[in-house]
Amino acid sequence: MKLLRFAFCALWLGVFSGCSSPLESRISRQPEVFARLDASTQAKVRQGHVEEGFSQDAVLIAWGRPSEVAIVSQSGAQMERWHYSRTKTVAHPERMVTRMSAGGRRGLAQATMFDRVNVPGPVLVMKNGKVATIQPAESP
Repeated sequence: MKLLRFAFCALWLGVFSGCSSPLESRISRQPEVFARLDASTQAKVRQGHVEEGFSQDAVLIAWGRPSEVAIVSQSGAQMERWHYSRTKTVAHPERMVTRMSAGGRRGLAQATMFDRVNVPGPVLVMKNGKVATIQPAESP
């Protein structure tokens, strides 16, 4: 009986938790755009890789929307700088938290607190709808 209950729970979680990754979700939402990419680019996009020369569509599928887009002019040419950032979890083990326990008694419990912070990622310079250069993420 326990095995049957476990199997049902595993099936329910698999069906309702949206098992696909964000990358797979972006591919499935735009199958016609993905199909227009050549086989080599499709393979790289499936791995989350971006290279110079990739189209905006390939980048959007591989990495998603940038955190920020800046339009710049350089030598009379208009370009876009696509800034990507990622979220990092930072632990603060020195913090104390107060929590209520059963029966309304208050007590201190030592627990590690976490914050999620944005960390600058790579910057793509887009020119004529394609990746012109990739500037790696700055080191902290």
